[in-house]
Amino acid sequence: MAWYDDSLEAWDSHDGQRITSFMAPDVTYTDVALGETHSGPADVAAWIDTMVEEFSTDYSFETVFAFSTDSVYALEWVLKGTNDRGKLFPATGKPYAIHGVSVGELENGLIKRNTDYWSLGEFLMQVGLMPVPEGAGAAS
Repeated sequence: MAWYDDSLEAWDSHDGQRITSFMAPDVTYTDVALGETHSGPADVAAWIDTMVEEFSTDYSFETVFAFSTDSVYALEWVLKGTNDRGKLFPATGKPYAIHGVSVGELENGLIKRNTDYWSLGEFLMQVGLMPVPEGAGAAS
């Protein structure tokens, strides 16, 4: 199993410390859709640990495509779960499947810089917090 499979399995555990064990001491982690950047494993872990309370209790990742060298990587994924928490967005109880990509740099086998790209609109349409444009469907 590749390091990125182990990393996404750690994400499925919802344990910030376990997830950040794949990250360098000077990691920078950016979530473009949310407009947030976190620096260092403690800051990243604290942010991750809020996801279960503020976003979704059952989120999990599915790998679609992955590419990695010794120094760079790209991961295409689908984040699935239920919109059952109301701090980040109003809870609707509806399921979601967000398509996204993580790209980054590795240093000594650890994530030094990660940037996540995903569509906030896709999420909001799927969970009923934004109308789906006429003639269009939310991606699934």
